[in-house]
Amino acid sequence: MPDFMVDSYLSAQKASGITPWLLERHEIENYLLEPLLISAAAAGVGKAISADEVRQLVLSEAQALKAEARRASRECGRIVNRHLPEKKNEAELDIETDKWFDALDLGALDVVQRVFPGKELLSKVLQKVSAGHGKQVTKGSCVAAMSKEMVSSDLQKMFSTLAEGASK
Repeated sequence: MPDFMVDSYLSAQKASGITPWLLERHEIENYLLEPLLISAAAAGVGKAISADEVRQLVLSEAQALKAEARRASRECGRIVNRHLPEKKNEAELDIETDKWFDALDLGALDVVQRVFPGKELLSKVLQKVSAGHGKQVTKGSCVAAMSKEMVSSDLQKMFSTLAEGASK
């Protein structure tokens, strides 16, 4: 969701009696786009690649997905717009979304993790990491290699909050 829509969306949902939980990243796969995690998953199948090499690979592969990331941001903006009390004209919303997207630092890992389509990007990165090696690095091997330090703070907070509610 474009950042400029978050507060309006949260306010509209709360006014409707809904308490939404927004994750910081576009898709759940974006949480697997952690250089340390992918490096550890690769090591688990016998492939050596440093976290810095993975970081560069993620950023490089993201560049090929810029148009898709922009399209996904526009689409999400349109969906969110339907839930706002003061809806924006679709053409104006697209322009505002494009301005927001153009101002992003697309060379920053945290921006790529937050905004880019994770399913496609993770797939491309894992293919590149696995290239020339007998065993494939998969989403499953990333999950298996995960440790608490590799889980983003927003997911840790969500799981802690959910666990606290479940124990009551």
